[in-house]
Amino acid sequence: MKFNRVKYLFCSIIITMLLSLTMSIGLNAKDYNGNKLKAKYKAFLKNPGNWEQQELLKVLPNKRATIDKHQVLDYIFMNLLPLEELAQQGNPTAMNILFKIIYLTDGAYTSQLNIILGATITSHPEVFLKTLAKNQQLIVKYEMIDSLLGNLGTEFVDELEKSLIELERRYLAIRQTKNVPEKIKSLCLYELSKQIYEDRRYQIEMNGYHEIAK
Repeated sequence: MKFNRVKYLFCSIIITMLLSLTMSIGLNAKDYNGNKLKAKYKAFLKNPGNWEQQELLKVLPNKRATIDKHQVLDYIFMNLLPLEELAQQGNPTAMNILFKIIYLTDGAYTSQLNIILGATITSHPEVFLKTLAKNQQLIVKYEMIDSLLGNLGTEFVDELEKSLIELERRYLAIRQTKNVPEKIKSLCLYELSKQIYEDRRYQIEMNGYHEIAK
């Protein structure tokens, strides 16, 4: 009887959590205003200064949301280059904006953002880690850490050795950081080491096991 009560309590907690998550997603879907985002993004494109970046950041969600106008995302991604260039320069606000746009996207758009953000790791690892820490839901709740760190883009497709070199560069860049959120840093290092291990093992299998002895 005691076991059954514990089992019942556990099931009740799980059901409550799922209902809460469903209600939260539903509220986001109703509340998010795509027109406001487009207006702020247009203002940013006209003058991509710090104030415009902050204003754009204010209208972006802090968790998963369904945008009411999909053409807004199409417009943003057709005009993503100025934001991408700022991120490549290590601009923390631009990187934060890109992380938060992920909350609105899926599929190819999410993949594109992962590639852009991941490319900043070797040149600006501290900014990447600190900004990622502000968007922990992406790795804790939505389990996107593997794609954020390991989606290298089309130029690395079927280029295993090239991919391994880039993953190792990212690993070393993050390992050398200081004054960053340690838990996020450790998680990224673990995930990258796992990806490097899997790719190295696959490489050995493709080349033949005799390669181990070399």
